[in-house]
Amino acid sequence: MMGSLYEVKRTQRDLIDSLSHLLKKMSFEKITIDDICEDAMVHRSTFYRYYHNKYELLQNALEYIVGLYFHENGEPTSDVQVIKYLIKIVASDAQLFRNITINNEFFDSYSQLVKIVSDIIVEGLLAPTSGPNNRDLSNFPMFNNIAKSKNVSLSVRIFSGALLTVFIEWLKTPDASEETLNEMIDDLICDFQVA
Repeated sequence: MMGSLYEVKRTQRDLIDSLSHLLKKMSFEKITIDDICEDAMVHRSTFYRYYHNKYELLQNALEYIVGLYFHENGEPTSDVQVIKYLIKIVASDAQLFRNITINNEFFDSYSQLVKIVSDIIVEGLLAPTSGPNNRDLSNFPMFNNIAKSKNVSLSVRIFSGALLTVFIEWLKTPDASEETLNEMIDDLICDFQVA
């Protein structure tokens, strides 16, 4: 039993690593499941054992990237630090994030990413676990304010959309510095803080 649990994690990690590797070279819309499977050296049936489509893999990959960063750099101690960690993640691999967002001709990455980020935040607010990919965001003031809103789902989508818009605008600017992204996010955080 223990071996099969390890295999699931290893195979999923291989698929995540393959998607990440491919995203450094081409846009998300151009990546096929066959490309992912070939890079990961697994059969298509193995892919479908874990994911219904590449969007589920993308969500799992983003959760994994964030979880790994938190694990390697320490769990965030404030809502601002959560956001600052996200800045570091995006800034450290801007090409990968450009290929998820702005380098797509037909793929509506924005709405998909709003859904993915919203799902991650809602999970952290409403059903936090101590697992490696899930965080309890309800203890942080900014996220707690979102959780207390009359329509949590809408508030999370608005926040996710605003955060993604800032990241996308930064990614569109050639040679924009991480400091510029920090300033843009600081402005956003100020807009979402409630006194």
